[in-house]
Amino acid sequence: MAQTRTAKYSIVCSDLPRNGKSLVARLVADYRILCQSETEIFDLSPGPRGLQAHFPIRSRRLDLAKTGDQMTLLDRPLSAPHDYVIDVPAHLLADFFNYLREFGFSAAARARSIEIVIYFVIDKASGSLSAAEKLRQENPGDRFIVVWNEAFLAGIREGFVSGMLKTLKKDGQFVVPNLPPKLLKAVEDPGFSFSNFVLTDQPALDKQSAETLKAFLADVFHQLDVIEGLGGEVAAQQ
Repeated sequence: MAQTRTAKYSIVCSDLPRNGKSLVARLVADYRILCQSETEIFDLSPGPRGLQAHFPIRSRRLDLAKTGDQMTLLDRPLSAPHDYVIDVPAHLLADFFNYLREFGFSAAARARSIEIVIYFVIDKASGSLSAAEKLRQENPGDRFIVVWNEAFLAGIREGFVSGMLKTLKKDGQFVVPNLPPKLLKAVEDPGFSFSNFVLTDQPALDKQSAETLKAFLADVFHQLDVIEGLGGEVAAQQ
């Protein structure tokens, strides 16, 4: 865990809502925490739901319609270049990336050794792959990770065989395994933290659920280790 890492500006997004995007953002954020990196979380989701409930200290809720919050998205990372995780709701997808491109954020970030990583959650709607490819093309130079939520896609990932998919996967892909409904309900509780579970086994789960979650997180964190090139360091904690 002592390996020097490039600061990451990780954007978790999708073209449609209700497909597990915020779960993906939580996993990426907890992975950062387990990497012992200084991590800030920007939650663009409206209302009481979102990442802020799970990370009350590390996260802040931002309103993309407010000039001050817009500047926070750019100025804060460039002035304090450590790790950031941004949860972007589907209805703000175009506005968010248009704003970053308008101000040349990608070039400014790279100049400060900050890597932008886009985690795009594929939806089961037929146009989702096209939306992902469009976003990838509009943001050259940023790393693009295609994300599959097995609980949502119900194992149909292998059916997406196309030249477009091969292009989307060239920077990497992240497959979130399915969780049993009972366990999914438990981890969606605002008081539940994946990183706390890894470090302390708290909050308590029954033995079978705990073992299932350990296997889930070992898989998830190994994939994120590969994406980040850390060679399995976080997964080895499981």
